[in-house]
Formats: sequence, C-alpha cells, structure tokens
Amino acid sequence: MFNEKLNMIMELTKTSNNELGVAASIDASYVSRLRSGGRRLSKDPAFLIPMANYLSKKVKSNSQKASLQEMIMLTNELPDNIEDRAQIIYKWLTYDEQKNEKSVENFLENFSTARTLPFDLNLESDLKPKTLDYYIGVDGKREAVIRLLTQIIDEKKPQTIYIFSDENYSWLTESNDFCRLVIHFLMAAIKKGNKIKFIHTSNNEINDTFFMICKWMPIYLTGAIEPYFYPKARDGIYRRSLFIAPNTGAIISDSIMENTHGMLNIYTADKLAISALRKEFNDYLAICKPLMSIYTVEKQKEYRDALQEFNHQSANILIKPPYLSQISLPVDLQRNILKSAGVPADIVSYNPPQNTIELLTLPDPQLVRDNAVPIALINEIIPEDIYYTKEQFIQHLEHIIELITNHRNYNAIINDEKNSQYSVYVKENTGVVIAMAESPSIAFVINEPNITAAFADYLMHKVGKLKKDTKEKTIASLKSYIATI
Repeated sequence: MFNEKLNMIMELTKTSNNELGVAASIDASYVSRLRSGGRRLSKDPAFLIPMANYLSKKVKSNSQKASLQEMIMLTNELPDNIEDRAQIIYKWLTYDEQKNEKSVENFLENFSTARTLPFDLNLESDLKPKTLDYYIGVDGKREAVIRLLTQIIDEKKPQTIYIFSDENYSWLTESNDFCRLVIHFLMAAIKKGNKIKFIHTSNNEINDTFFMICKWMPIYLTGAIEPYFYPKARDGIYRRSLFIAPNTGAIISDSIMENTHGMLNIYTADKLAISALRKEFNDYLAICKPLMSIYTVEKQKEYRDALQEFNHQSANILIKPPYLSQISLPVDLQRNILKSAGVPADIVSYNPPQNTIELLTLPDPQLVRDNAVPIALINEIIPEDIYYTKEQFIQHLEHIIELITNHRNYNAIINDEKNSQYSVYVKENTGVVIAMAESPSIAFVINEPNITAAFADYLMHKVGKLKKDTKEKTIASLKSYIATI
C-alpha cells in the first residue's frame, strides 16, 4: 500500500511531514493524510516526482542505502546517482502490488485453465447480422463484428485476420455472453485454418493489456494468434479500430478518448478499400514489436532457438516451477533423463555470475516414492510427460543444497503454496517465459518491458513474503524433507 511505503521511507530518512510538504509543494496536513491512508493517491499525481527526488537526496549513509534496497526488494545495487535513485523510489511508491499481482494471477489462472473450457457453444443470440454498411455505437459495433466473423467462417479458403483497436473495450467486455460468442466464432475460424495478427493498445496501464490477453486466453493457447504492441506512448485522445479480413470485409471506427457513445462503425466489402486498410495496418505493424511469441509442439524448433537466445542473455533470474526447475537440475542427471526420454533439448544449468532465485514447491513425499513427480523442462515443449524416479528427485534436491552452500548468487526459497501447472521463468529487463509443465505443453515468450517487469515484481513480492528463513534454515528444511521420502 502507498501509505505504508511512504511511512517506511520517511521514517528511514527521518523526514517530517512539513519537510516533505515543502519539497513537494503540498500542505503538511495532506502529507499526513497520505501517510495515514486517509487520502487515496490520485492517478499520476504531479507531486510524487519532487517527493521522490527529495527522499532520494536524504538517503546518504550506507546503512540507509542497504535498508532502502531491502525495503524495495531491489536485486541490483542501489545506484549512487540521486536522479536514478529517485526514479526507483518513484516507481516503488507508485507500484500497486495488489492491482498488479491480481493482473498477473489472472493471467496465470487463465493460462492454466483456458484450454479446458468448452468451445462447442450453442449460444443463441439476438445479434442478427444486417446488410447495412453503417453501424452506430456499441450495439452497432457488435452487430458489425458478428457479421464479419460469420462471413469469415463461411469462406472456403482460410486467411489472416488483422485486428487493431485502442478504443474503449466495453463493447466486447460488458456482456459476458457477447464476449463468449466472439471467442466461439474466432475459435471456429481458427479451426478452419484462419490466423490472427493483433496489435494491442500501448499505454502506461499494463493491466489493460493483461485484461485483453486474459479474455482472449483460449485463442492465445491455440498458437494461431500473433500479438504485437507499439512501444512508444500515445496521447490516447483520437482512437481507432480496424478489423480486416482481406477476402471478406473490414470494419473501421473512430472515437474520442473513452467516449464510444454514438460512434460510427463502417463495414465495407469493397476490395480496393480493404486493400488500402490492410496497407494502413501493415504500415503501423512495421513500427510495432512482438508482444509475445506463442509456441506449441508443432513449433518445437522455433521454441528451442528462442530459448537458446533467451538463455544467453546475462541477467538476474527469478523462476517458479511447479516443483523444481531445470536450472538447478544437475547436468549429468539432466543429460541422462533427456536421453532416456528421447528429448533432444539443450542442457540448462545455473550460471554462477547471475543472481538466481528459485521458488521451490515440495510435493507430498508419497508422490516422490511413487515416481509420480513431473519434470519441468524450461526449453522443451513436451508431447508427453516425463517423471522423476525417487532417486533422481533426491539427487536434484541434494544438488540444490550444494548450490545454496557453494554459490552466494544462488538462493532457493521453499514456497508453501499449492503447486502450479506452469513454470514462470523471468530474466530481469529481458523477458519472461511461461510454460505449461504438463502435456500438451504450450509456452509464451514475452519481451515487452512492462509485462516482464510485472512478472518480476510479482515473483519478487512472493520472495519478499517468504524470505524469512536464512540459507541455513532452507538447507535444514530440505534435508529434513529428504529424510521423509
């Protein structure tokens, strides 16, 4: 919470309400209400920048720097430069743990459950396609979209569908029935061989992007969609949507800010118009970047190439596997397991110069004794599950103890939550890999900076909650667990 953070850093720097009020050009009583939680922080408050600058200057002693680094849960050294330090303080103060944590958790929950949802839906809808070329407002956009999707499904030849929208998404999200209907039509189109290229909105609210990905998670899990984003900020005043099916038709609409009431949606089947709109989309796409790459078993080679490049990047690592990760799996044991399973994956191992934190989940000892604990491979999309033998699992745990003992940059923290079905593998300032641990496996490789930072913050927040035990206590817990197997 903002008020708790503000209290902590003001106490650390021995800053009074009056001092901070003068520095930030706000009243001392207002600072007091912010500290008590009696006044909620507005969106993008201008006074936070001078406030962060002032607090940065008051962090002078080594003990203050060490305490601030621990408080912020910063894995790198706290910079000596006051401006750089102020930026870190500003980001920490404005970071909403609960909101961002919820966004990441929704993403992961949808990632692990979306493929089990039924899509042979028999939904009756009163959204009957019209032959009109002009559609007004939210209801009009819905009718136009249903018209286009219906015609796409009726086409004999598959095509690539191009979608961009930075308009208010209420037309899609306000009605759960309509949202499910759109997903149903898109899934039907994908089953007929159609592909999708989607440019996401780029703005400072990464939660908006998470929200759309979560809504469309079943489509993302097919691997038939290529998502992109424009990396620079836009003012968000004049907004536009394009839905283009080159062989079928296109929808164009414009709106001002969040106001979609009474907007005009134009449907066209004119080939010259569709060609011009496709050029507009491709011109915009040319200055966009991939939001994520999605890999299924059919794209195994591409995934191995992507992970090889990802693993070569030197950066701090945070990893949360279902149980234990491939990073801490002994190289010789890893080679034997992969060879016996007929899996040609590259060996992945802990690289000493990199700070690595692994969040372990220890299974029920009976699962280990039954040889029923699955092995989570980071750089392989597995067609069939691979399991540890009891001896292999113990050997892996013993190697983790060895890494904790001999490498100061490696730390393993025992996570007491229920095991997940996926691995989350983050390299700070580089990217994140989210991979389904059980077959049929699928993996997302994300390089978008804001999403990467959100996942890093999510895992660091978990680390911060669990980081009560010393390395010695973790080693003792692991040895005690091995004795129960």
